[in-house]
Amino acid sequence: MKRIVLFSHFLFISFLCFSQQNLPAKIIGKIPAAGSDKKYQIQVGAYMVEKNAQDAVVQLKNIDLKPATEKFNNFTRVLIKEIPANQVNKILSSVAGAGFMEVIIREDTPSKKQENNSNSHDFLCKTWIIENSPNPELTGYQLYILKDGTYYLKNTKGETSSLSNWRWNGGNEFEYSHNNWEYYGRADIINLSDDSFELFDTGYSYDAPGRSSAGFSNRWVFSDSED
Repeated sequence: MKRIVLFSHFLFISFLCFSQQNLPAKIIGKIPAAGSDKKYQIQVGAYMVEKNAQDAVVQLKNIDLKPATEKFNNFTRVLIKEIPANQVNKILSSVAGAGFMEVIIREDTPSKKQENNSNSHDFLCKTWIIENSPNPELTGYQLYILKDGTYYLKNTKGETSSLSNWRWNGGNEFEYSHNNWEYYGRADIINLSDDSFELFDTGYSYDAPGRSSAGFSNRWVFSDSED
């Protein structure tokens, strides 16, 4: 019996150490009780160089997380938002495994913009300018997003593309199709403000009907055409 107790004791210590090693080395803020009904956000970094922030976003997306960014003074914060309390430890372990060893935990409170648009995304339906895209020749084109679930581009000569389809998949996931949903892809809006937004798009293929990913990490940046 003593051997069993002793073995169990050391097994517990080993398990505890293993768990601790799978959390970020520095956690600012309190890990919530799993039974809390609140939601939380985890900030994995704040970057002065935008490329570093976007690299962190891609790194998190590669482990199936859905990061967001927000501006704070001269920094771009990279966060995972709307985390249920009972999932915080799991997310902490994931970000630690991805190499993020200093994080900040905060209670997640929806922004005024999110509250005002919780049941509608009509605020996105206007004309935008392409500031950055994987196709440099599209810089300066206008993107028209319409409330009827379609969108199209207009080039600098005033020529328009054919209509494509778009819809929301929940959260910040933007689905799109160029052939009436026979084949379609999904992109993430990671940085949305009144006058700009960004898309991270993996593309899609025509190998099989339905939703697919082509494995790209294409970044699109749009600004309000009225600015």
